Amino acid sequence: MQLHSLLFPVCVLAEHTQQAFLSSPGPKVAIIGAGAGGAACSYYLSSATEADITIYEKNDYIGGRSNVVYVHDDPLYPAPRFNLSFSDFDLDPITGIWDGQKFSFTLDIHEPSWKTAIRLLLKYGTSPITVKNHVKKVISTFLKLYDAPFASLTLAAKFLALDSQTSVLANKYLSDLGVSGKFSHDIIQASTRCNYAQNLDQLQALTMMVCMTSSNVMSIKGGNRLIFENMIKASEANLKLETEVMKVEKEGDKWSVDGELYDHVVIATPIKQSRLSLPANIEFPEIEYVELYVTLVSTRYSLNTSTFGKSPPNFILTTTSSSTPWFNSLSVVQSYLDELVWKIFSLEEVTDVRLDELFSGEITWIYQHKWEAYPKLRPRSDFGKIEVEKGLWWINGMEGFISTMETSALMGRNIAALIANKTSL
Repeated sequence: MQLHSLLFPVCVLAEHTQQAFLSSPGPKVAIIGAGAGGAACSYYLSSATEADITIYEKNDYIGGRSNVVYVHDDPLYPAPRFNLSFSDFDLDPITGIWDGQKFSFTLDIHEPSWKTAIRLLLKYGTSPITVKNHVKKVISTFLKLYDAPFASLTLAAKFLALDSQTSVLANKYLSDLGVSGKFSHDIIQASTRCNYAQNLDQLQALTMMVCMTSSNVMSIKGGNRLIFENMIKASEANLKLETEVMKVEKEGDKWSVDGELYDHVVIATPIKQSRLSLPANIEFPEIEYVELYVTLVSTRYSLNTSTFGKSPPNFILTTTSSSTPWFNSLSVVQSYLDELVWKIFSLEEVTDVRLDELFSGEITWIYQHKWEAYPKLRPRSDFGKIEVEKGLWWINGMEGFISTMETSALMGRNIAALIANKTSL
């Protein structure tokens, strides 16, 4: 069982998009945001039509949450700032689940799977099997969203009966399945705290099952944002970096983006995190975000044994207890000369006192960033309109359903297909 995994690698997205679009004269389209959703929309729209595409991005880079910083400001050592990993570093094979007092369970990727299965069964009974089988069934259903364009995510979720997972809290859903509270607490909650910074009594069940999807973690050497850079390059879109859109308004049968007219506008950025002004009659479901600190540190010293005990693993997930850890996850992400670079996710700022708790010696470099990392994935069954008004499209309704790079790219592809269908009529 692998806890630190994304839902769908990019190859799955490609695998489910084999249909060829007929090329036709295309519309003038503005995409606001150059993250996964915006990049995918541009790429698939350019494949489907001869659209004249302009992408507006307020940052100076492509990729949204997929960004890098440089260890000790050395460009030879890019480190994952958000959700990136790198293929050229051999990470510690052992994952430990820490409750603030002890490691409740450890997973070793080099251990034969049958041994891991026996340890899980001895400690948690048949709950691991129940969860594995149910997750497989639900994810198989979810993949049907890739089969054809959908005009409403709300109706698509209802048609596939996925709203039965999105409308209930994860802890209740697991209890109704007969999953033991101990397995939910030790294993599943450690995963949701790592992936979404939320406990089982805070997020809906579909997201929980995403966290428990077993797959190989895939990464792109140099950073996952290269995927989206290449998508935009291939689309030949007019890319405007460091250009924040301030106002979108209706002008006749067109849409004005800061004075420039378009046939279609695709909003591919979290509205709450922007200063975008929209017509008063335009409404979106409220999506709040978790404020999370990501902290990168470089040190030659190991973890503090007075805190974690003898020989702690280099990848630590956390769960709750009477001494709930202040951090959500702690992991080695790469090496730097004779040091290791660690990444800490936490809901509070990491102070020197906190670093002394974690490490046994001097920190030579530190980078800390506070950001609105993940949507608060509370139960819901309404995900808003995809086409909010004729010609105005919204990608981020997917954030309340499932929040991953892959699903944002799926919604971008979906909107591209819907625009292409309108163009061909």
